Amino acid sequence: EDYLVRINRNPHQNPNNRFDVNNDTFVSAIDVLQIINYINTTGGGRLPLNHVSPPYLDVDGDSFVESLDVLAIINYINSNQSASGAEGLGLG
Repeated sequence: EDYLVRINRNPHQNPNNRFDVNNDTFVSAIDVLQIINYINTTGGGRLPLNHVSPPYLDVDGDSFVESLDVLAIINYINSNQSASGAEGLGLG
């Protein structure tokens, strides 16, 4: 018997680059700030089904907005800057 498995993309995660929260094609401190502002305003937690993206706030794809999403972006920025020689969180 054949089964069809359909995997829908997460509408709260950027399909082009999950770390690019504001969808400006760059990953920078602004993306971190978008999530921090959302958490400070709403308390974070599960994203409501009616949340309109961008901003794509669910970096890790678990349907929650939390500090782990922030940490994922910071780690991504830091790992890519050491390779490029850039300094700071996209501010240097």
